[in-house]
Amino acid sequence: MSAIAIIPAKGVSRRIPRKNVRNFHGRPIIAYSIDAAVESRLFDRIIVSTDDEVIARMAEGLGAESIMRPPELSSDRFGPLDVAAHAVRLTSVWPVPDFYCCILATAPMLQAGDLRRGLRELEKRPESSYSFGMGTEPPKDAGMWYWGRTQAFLDNVQLVNERTVMVPMPENRVCDINTEEDWLRAERMYGALHPAPCEHQYRMHTWDMPEERYFRCEKCGVALMT
Repeated sequence: MSAIAIIPAKGVSRRIPRKNVRNFHGRPIIAYSIDAAVESRLFDRIIVSTDDEVIARMAEGLGAESIMRPPELSSDRFGPLDVAAHAVRLTSVWPVPDFYCCILATAPMLQAGDLRRGLRELEKRPESSYSFGMGTEPPKDAGMWYWGRTQAFLDNVQLVNERTVMVPMPENRVCDINTEEDWLRAERMYGALHPAPCEHQYRMHTWDMPEERYFRCEKCGVALMT
């Protein structure tokens, strides 16, 4: 089995400025999605699709690859599945991977086990094109990841159809982040789940970005924003 992870992360967000790289509990929020993908050990490649050079460099600093998408794919007319399909067309070269997984950049409570479970559920159903990690309470489309067979992405198969495998996620780890209120709620949820294991008192300077400096904690190794 071979698989590639795609994390869409455009530079401009309409309601939350720079949402995909905003400081969330001391780290750029996209770092949590990259970490979950790495820790799952499922992926041959982890790729951030962006229209923003700063985000591309940040993704590479956090351990992912990056590809630049056409500007038109960053408009509100296109969603994560459209961005994932573009990335699939760019990266589905020989040997063609069996699966792709589109992971949202704003999924700080995503765990490696969630990704493993999503793949298992899809593999058990050869008639299905996708599995979809989602909440069980409204809005039920608040998903954090979409596993799909490579050909389904290439053929633009509709994500939610009668054969899509819906994989319920624990409600205390699902939060659709579209507004400042959503963001604050997600921070509270994360704080309840993750009491800080390290005070990050020892910081090693790592790299600079416009208006931000990034450090890696010498004690626990996580990437931090200041």
